[in-house]
Amino acid sequence: MVDIDWFKQLNDTYGHQHGDEYLIAVVGILQNSVRRATDAVARYGGEVFTLLLPDTDSAGAMLVAETIRTRVEDLRIKKNALNPWITISAGVVTVVPSSTELPTKLVMMADQALCKAKHAGRNRLYCVQS
Repeated sequence: MVDIDWFKQLNDTYGHQHGDEYLIAVVGILQNSVRRATDAVARYGGEVFTLLLPDTDSAGAMLVAETIRTRVEDLRIKKNALNPWITISAGVVTVVPSSTELPTKLVMMADQALCKAKHAGRNRLYCVQS
């Protein structure tokens, strides 16, 4: 799960049109960061996105997430003087599928991992293995 850090401030400072352009740029990075036909990128809501990477271990998932984090940071879209560049935070979760666990549990775990990344200072990743 990927969230654009301080996106509301970007919209408030530069306007929603600029924010929309940035969303399009981030979506391009997300889509170009997954390569297999089985991988999927979806908008979860607002400026939050999910990536599903079947048959990917935590090291592989973290590599994809770090690539995305770096590419977004490299856009160098100015936000404000305190936090000069827009960045992303990501919650990475890897699980072995089971018939007894609901997909909602995976979403909940990813959301919790994302919250930990944001609380640790943003522009970072947090990984949970289950």
